[in-house]
Amino acid sequence: MLVVLAFAAALVLWLGQRIPREPDSGGAAAPSTSGPTGSLLTLPQRPSLPGYRPVTPESRPKSPPMAAAPPSPEAQMPPVPYRYAGRLGSEVLLAKDATVIAVARGEVLDGRYRVEAIDDKAVTLMYLPLARTVVIEIDGAASR
Repeated sequence: MLVVLAFAAALVLWLGQRIPREPDSGGAAAPSTSGPTGSLLTLPQRPSLPGYRPVTPESRPKSPPMAAAPPSPEAQMPPVPYRYAGRLGSEVLLAKDATVIAVARGEVLDGRYRVEAIDDKAVTLMYLPLARTVVIEIDGAASR
């Protein structure tokens, strides 16, 4: 730690000798801003930029208001993948592709359809993403 402090003090002394000092004018020392003085601490004068205007919030060009997103078409429910496959005792069987499954009221199928009701005429499913009901007729003739 002492070595670092000694190095820092030596650096300050060395830099102090390299920077020319202005003669004291009898008042408090204030940096000069009136042009180049040959000091390493002052910035050179730059020519002004022609036609420069600062950008303020009032001077920014106004962008047209964002158009509202077009209303999305009513979400479409996909075709029901299940069809009536029969009964086995008191259980109702539904088929999806080549798979046959026994269903009961309250059961959720594929995480998307819940069996709402089963009676002698139809099986009612709720399509969960849209909360819409689908009726599969027991005779298998049609599904609505």
